[in-house]
Amino acid sequence: MVMTQENFSLAALAAKVAEYLEHGAATLLFDAQHPDNRGLPVRMDSHVVRVDLADAQDYCQIGPTHLTVEYLDQLVPATAELAWVGMFYLRGRKDADKLEAQLVRSQVPQCFEPNRLTNVERALNQMGLGRSSPSAVEWNLGVSASTLADDADRGQWCPDKRIAVHRALAGQAQRAVLLIDTSHGDVTAPPGFISGPHAEWQTGRELPWDGIEYGPHALAWHEHQGSQRLQFEIPWLRIGGIQDPVNGRGWFWPTDLPDVMRESLRSNEDIWPALERASGIPLAPPPPPPAQSLRIAGLSPPRPQTKQRALYRLLRLGTTVALVDARVAGVRLPDQLPGRVWMLMVPLNLPNLDSRTQLDEDGFMAVMPDHDGKVAPVCFPWRSVFLLAAAGGMSVCVWEEDYPDEIVQALHVLSAAQSRADVAPESYTIFDRDPQGDGLGMSLECDSDGKFALHISQPVSRMPAPVGSPPGTQVRALLELSFSLPPPVTH
Repeated sequence: MVMTQENFSLAALAAKVAEYLEHGAATLLFDAQHPDNRGLPVRMDSHVVRVDLADAQDYCQIGPTHLTVEYLDQLVPATAELAWVGMFYLRGRKDADKLEAQLVRSQVPQCFEPNRLTNVERALNQMGLGRSSPSAVEWNLGVSASTLADDADRGQWCPDKRIAVHRALAGQAQRAVLLIDTSHGDVTAPPGFISGPHAEWQTGRELPWDGIEYGPHALAWHEHQGSQRLQFEIPWLRIGGIQDPVNGRGWFWPTDLPDVMRESLRSNEDIWPALERASGIPLAPPPPPPAQSLRIAGLSPPRPQTKQRALYRLLRLGTTVALVDARVAGVRLPDQLPGRVWMLMVPLNLPNLDSRTQLDEDGFMAVMPDHDGKVAPVCFPWRSVFLLAAAGGMSVCVWEEDYPDEIVQALHVLSAAQSRADVAPESYTIFDRDPQGDGLGMSLECDSDGKFALHISQPVSRMPAPVGSPPGTQVRALLELSFSLPPPVTH
């Protein structure tokens, strides 16, 4: 994904959103406190409003001055008008194969001060919309003329990248984060790991990493992902920065940085000539966070009328999870899944996996990782689907009429216990995974406000057993998610 920082006219913003919706989903961020907004909940005290749209028919209308969206306000349908002049971020597909984002610098809200652009980038990473992961370290390349002066104290500099990796691995986390220029085509990584002109990868001393080689021309290591052994080899010239992810200490090499970062330094003509001759410069401490804790709210659209439309919408927005009752007639599962699979969590649109999801009026077909991490074809009629959600647990759509009996029973047991005067149980185990790690684990929790959460854990790959484990020990990676459920319907 490429993110640019530009200023747009209101007409251009509306046109850009319409263009994105022609090719897929779009995500927009608005200043929630902008005075030109209309129809937001009175109780909303958030700084930012996030709107995720699947397509042009997705409960929205693009006007010349406002975006009109339908949403649920405490389960009641409502309409909001969000002012284009308050929108500061939008992301979508320029075409079928290119995802891009636009940050409107002049409209970034004041709530991100004192370091507005840095803090908005932090917030984007936390929401999964930025160029890095939510827990990514920051590459603060701030330097000054005094830092580069000939008489400056160079005791903290580390010009040798091999030594820099050693120092990072000797830290508390025993991991090193690398900033890599992948635009030259000579970086070796598994398919799907290179998705743009630069990358941030970690290597470490302990599993899932397997050894590290300091070659004369490249740094190399292997990484275990389930039953796969992934290989990485990065020429030293392509490593622009190295950092310890715990204490933030690290170094960077200006001429080896990815283009987007090197250009931002090159624009400072007063120090760039000295930067070109320098290497192993210590990273500056990260800028301070916003003065106030940011609050971000999303507008949940009404539930689509059909499961087919609901799944179509979620798939357009990203990684999706379906909960299905595998005992319903018409469900087709591969032989390698264990016979104890009564319910199943089906992840779709997973990174690095083409789910090849097909939807029709009868149900959907896809591929998913089985309990050993192998790709498995599956087929489900709509009658078997009782929950669809974004993988982060948001945008949950449930069909209570299709709940399996075990979930109905759990809801009523906890709901009845809440109404009694004695101490009420707070959780109910629906399924335990069997001792071999197969099958799905499911439990229901209820808080003091009567809200229910369904917790799911399911094996998605097999991992190497720890050194010294007894023969036959099986270790599996689990996909664990939680979903909110409405209280049971009483008659």
